[in-house]
Amino acid sequence: GASAFAAWRAERTGKPWRLLGELEWEKAARGADGRFYPWGDGFDPSWCCVRASHPGRPVPVVFDSFPVDTSVYGVRGLGGNIQHMCADVDRREGPVLEGDTMVTQDDRAVADVTAARLVRGGDWRGGDARSALRNRVEPGSRGEHQGLRVAFRPGSTSQRG
Repeated sequence: GASAFAAWRAERTGKPWRLLGELEWEKAARGADGRFYPWGDGFDPSWCCVRASHPGRPVPVVFDSFPVDTSVYGVRGLGGNIQHMCADVDRREGPVLEGDTMVTQDDRAVADVTAARLVRGGDWRGGDARSALRNRVEPGSRGEHQGLRVAFRPGSTSQRG
Protein backbone atom coordinates (compact mmCIF):
# COMPACT_ATOMS: atom_id res chain seq x y z
CA GLY A 1 0.00 0.00 0.00
CA ALA A 2 2.80 2.44 0.86
CA SER A 3 4.59 1.79 -2.44
CA ALA A 4 1.28 2.06 -4.29
CA PHE A 5 0.66 5.46 -2.68
CA ALA A 6 4.09 6.71 -3.77
CA ALA A 7 3.45 5.47 -7.32
CA TRP A 8 -0.01 7.10 -7.36
CA ARG A 9 1.45 10.40 -6.15
CA ALA A 10 4.20 10.22 -8.78
CA GLU A 11 1.64 9.62 -11.53
CA ARG A 12 -0.65 12.37 -10.27
CA THR A 13 2.06 15.04 -9.88
CA GLY A 14 4.50 14.01 -12.61
CA LYS A 15 7.31 13.97 -10.03
CA PRO A 16 9.32 10.83 -9.15
CA TRP A 17 7.90 10.26 -5.63
CA ARG A 18 9.04 7.10 -3.86
CA LEU A 19 9.45 5.61 -0.41
CA LEU A 20 12.75 6.28 1.29
CA GLY A 21 15.21 3.43 1.50
CA GLU A 22 16.32 2.45 4.99
CA LEU A 23 19.77 3.98 4.55
CA GLU A 24 18.28 7.26 3.33
CA TRP A 25 15.91 7.39 6.31
CA GLU A 26 18.75 6.59 8.70
CA LYS A 27 20.98 9.35 7.38
CA ALA A 28 18.13 11.89 7.36
CA ALA A 29 17.32 11.01 11.00
CA ARG A 30 20.77 10.38 12.48
CA GLY A 31 23.05 12.51 10.33
CA ALA A 32 26.56 11.44 9.41
CA ASP A 33 27.61 11.39 13.08
CA GLY A 34 25.14 8.66 14.18
CA ARG A 35 23.24 10.74 16.74
CA PHE A 36 20.67 9.01 18.97
CA TYR A 37 17.86 11.42 18.03
CA PRO A 38 17.40 13.71 15.04
CA TRP A 39 18.37 16.75 17.16
CA GLY A 40 21.37 15.17 18.94
CA ASP A 41 22.09 12.78 21.82
CA GLY A 42 20.08 14.36 24.68
CA PHE A 43 16.41 13.61 25.29
CA ASP A 44 13.47 15.48 26.77
CA PRO A 45 9.89 14.30 26.04
CA SER A 46 8.83 17.86 25.24
CA TRP A 47 11.09 17.76 22.17
CA CYS A 48 9.10 15.12 20.25
CA CYS A 49 5.85 13.16 20.20
CA VAL A 50 6.03 10.24 22.64
CA ARG A 51 3.74 9.04 25.45
CA ALA A 52 5.30 11.40 28.03
CA SER A 53 4.85 14.41 25.70
CA HIS A 54 1.13 14.54 26.40
CA PRO A 55 -0.71 15.32 29.63
CA GLY A 56 -3.23 12.49 29.37
CA ARG A 57 -3.91 10.15 26.49
CA PRO A 58 -1.09 10.20 23.90
CA VAL A 59 -2.04 10.96 20.30
CA PRO A 60 -0.15 11.39 17.04
CA VAL A 61 0.40 14.97 15.85
CA VAL A 62 1.18 16.86 12.66
CA PHE A 63 4.80 16.08 11.77
CA ASP A 64 6.11 19.60 12.44
CA SER A 65 4.41 20.13 15.83
CA PHE A 66 7.67 19.83 17.78
CA PRO A 67 10.24 22.36 16.48
CA VAL A 68 13.16 20.68 18.30
CA ASP A 69 12.41 17.46 16.40
CA THR A 70 14.52 18.55 13.44
CA SER A 71 17.50 16.67 12.02
CA VAL A 72 20.84 18.18 11.07
CA TYR A 73 19.49 18.24 7.48
CA GLY A 74 16.34 20.16 8.45
CA VAL A 75 14.00 17.16 8.23
CA ARG A 76 11.16 17.50 10.75
CA GLY A 77 9.26 14.87 12.71
CA LEU A 78 11.62 11.87 12.69
CA GLY A 79 11.76 11.44 16.50
CA GLY A 80 8.65 9.69 17.78
CA ASN A 81 5.16 10.35 16.40
CA ILE A 82 5.03 7.58 13.77
CA GLN A 83 7.23 4.75 12.62
CA HIS A 84 8.17 5.33 8.98
CA MET A 85 7.75 2.59 6.40
CA CYS A 86 10.85 2.12 4.25
CA ALA A 87 11.07 0.71 0.74
CA ASP A 88 13.50 -2.00 1.86
CA VAL A 89 12.38 -5.53 2.60
CA ASP A 90 13.43 -7.07 5.90
CA ARG A 91 16.03 -9.74 5.32
CA ARG A 92 16.25 -12.19 8.23
CA GLU A 93 19.87 -12.88 7.31
CA GLY A 94 20.65 -9.17 7.57
CA PRO A 95 21.68 -6.66 4.94
CA VAL A 96 23.63 -7.57 1.84
CA LEU A 97 27.27 -6.69 2.45
CA GLU A 98 30.16 -6.16 0.08
CA GLY A 99 33.14 -6.12 2.39
CA ASP A 100 32.12 -3.75 5.19
CA THR A 101 29.64 -1.82 3.05
CA MET A 102 25.87 -2.39 3.07
CA VAL A 103 24.45 -2.69 -0.44
CA THR A 104 21.14 -0.96 -1.13
CA GLN A 105 18.37 -3.20 -2.36
CA ASP A 106 17.64 -3.39 -6.04
CA ASP A 107 14.25 -2.78 -7.65
CA ARG A 108 13.43 -6.52 -7.72
CA ALA A 109 13.69 -6.83 -3.93
CA VAL A 110 11.73 -3.62 -3.36
CA ALA A 111 9.00 -4.76 -5.80
CA ASP A 112 8.38 -7.98 -3.83
CA VAL A 113 4.95 -7.25 -2.30
CA THR A 114 4.99 -10.50 -0.30
CA ALA A 115 8.05 -9.55 1.77
CA ALA A 116 8.02 -7.92 5.21
CA ARG A 117 9.15 -4.28 5.16
CA LEU A 118 11.24 -2.23 7.52
CA VAL A 119 9.86 0.57 9.65
CA ARG A 120 12.16 3.01 11.39
CA GLY A 121 11.95 5.24 14.44
CA GLY A 122 9.86 5.40 17.60
CA ASP A 123 6.19 6.30 17.83
CA TRP A 124 3.71 8.32 19.89
CA ARG A 125 2.55 5.32 21.96
CA GLY A 126 5.94 4.60 23.52
CA GLY A 127 8.61 6.40 25.43
CA ASP A 128 11.46 5.96 22.98
CA ALA A 129 12.14 8.21 20.01
CA ARG A 130 15.60 6.88 19.13
CA SER A 131 16.33 7.10 15.43
CA ALA A 132 18.05 3.70 15.47
CA LEU A 133 14.82 1.84 16.31
CA ARG A 134 14.09 -0.69 13.60
CA ASN A 135 11.16 -3.10 13.23
CA ARG A 136 9.59 -5.28 10.58
CA VAL A 137 6.03 -5.10 9.29
CA GLU A 138 4.33 -7.97 7.53
CA PRO A 139 2.50 -7.30 4.23
CA GLY A 140 -1.03 -6.03 4.82
CA SER A 141 -0.23 -5.00 8.41
CA ARG A 142 -1.54 -1.62 9.47
CA GLY A 143 -1.28 0.36 12.65
CA GLU A 144 -2.14 3.83 13.88
CA HIS A 145 1.50 4.22 14.84
CA GLN A 146 2.84 3.60 11.33
CA GLY A 147 3.11 5.97 8.42
CA LEU A 148 5.32 6.81 5.52
CA ARG A 149 7.37 9.58 4.08
CA VAL A 150 7.85 10.00 0.36
CA ALA A 151 10.69 11.80 -1.33
CA PHE A 152 11.93 12.65 -4.79
CA ARG A 153 15.16 13.86 -6.25
CA PRO A 154 14.56 17.27 -7.88
CA GLY A 155 15.49 17.23 -11.54
CA SER A 156 15.01 13.45 -11.78
CA THR A 157 12.70 12.13 -14.47
CA SER A 158 12.55 8.47 -13.44
CA GLN A 159 9.54 7.29 -11.50
CA ARG A 160 9.72 4.41 -9.01
CA GLY A 161 6.98 3.35 -6.64
